[in-house]
Amino acid sequence: MAVVAPTSAIDGVDLLVCALSTIDQAVLVLDRDRRIVFSNPQLRLMFDLPADLLRPGARTIALNRFLALRGDYGAGDPDVQVEARELMPRTGASFRQEHVRRNGMHVEISGKPVDGGNYVITFMDVTERRTLQLELEDIVRLRTSELERANEELTRLASLDPLLGIANRRAFMEAAVRRWRQVRGSEANLFVFLVDLDRFKAVNDAYGHACGDLVLEHASAAMQTALGPEDLLARYGGEEFVVLLARAEASLARQAADALRTAVAASRVRFEDKEVTVTTSVGMARAEPGEATVALAIARADMAVYAAKDAGRDRVVELL
Repeated sequence: MAVVAPTSAIDGVDLLVCALSTIDQAVLVLDRDRRIVFSNPQLRLMFDLPADLLRPGARTIALNRFLALRGDYGAGDPDVQVEARELMPRTGASFRQEHVRRNGMHVEISGKPVDGGNYVITFMDVTERRTLQLELEDIVRLRTSELERANEELTRLASLDPLLGIANRRAFMEAAVRRWRQVRGSEANLFVFLVDLDRFKAVNDAYGHACGDLVLEHASAAMQTALGPEDLLARYGGEEFVVLLARAEASLARQAADALRTAVAASRVRFEDKEVTVTTSVGMARAEPGEATVALAIARADMAVYAAKDAGRDRVVELL
């Protein structure tokens, strides 16, 4: 398509003025002395300005002072605000900034030098764009927060037994290793109990797995009542539980083990029209300061469980 040049320079200027008067942006053109050469109607409408402030030949300092005193530049010393806005065109450097007016309008202001020392400043209402951006940022923050909470919940669930809601074997081992590192080389003691429900297979065979699950739940709850808030109870697997004891004295550890055994034996499970009870065999061991790993204490506690069963069940056996 051929481009037809305007018939005269006057026609070209008129066309340019017409174009600048119809665009959405507000435009202010300054000469080399920073006097107003041209402003389009959008500038006056955007800032609700008196016409005399924008007349050709007027200096921008009056315009800036009017806006500063009206509060359009926000809180602060009006003289400082005026000087800052007069400085940018005077230096002849390009700039881009965003300004929030007192009415909440977000205005993007851009200034650029043009030929002959003149200067053009454009003003664009970006309130809608900024609002959408802020809404999007809020959505992103919300989704990020929800994702973090979901990940935290997944991490928590991954460390719990799904039936009993207590720590699982992996979580117990991680906690035991951390505790062992804290007390290793000190005078503090670390005790481990392994707790096995006696004849649990017979309960499942006689009453079914639904009853077996109830027995596990009641046993877990009973053991938790016998332990302190700093003790850790976990399901080790099947009908076997493990306890990491925070108490430092062997005598207190023995009392805790026997209280745990007694609490489970006293628990009554109602299943359909039957009452089911179970006892426990408890193996107790102490992690020795010179040992390389807490797993050795767990292995001794396991041996103590077998010794308790061989001795008739429903008892505590120590291998310290």
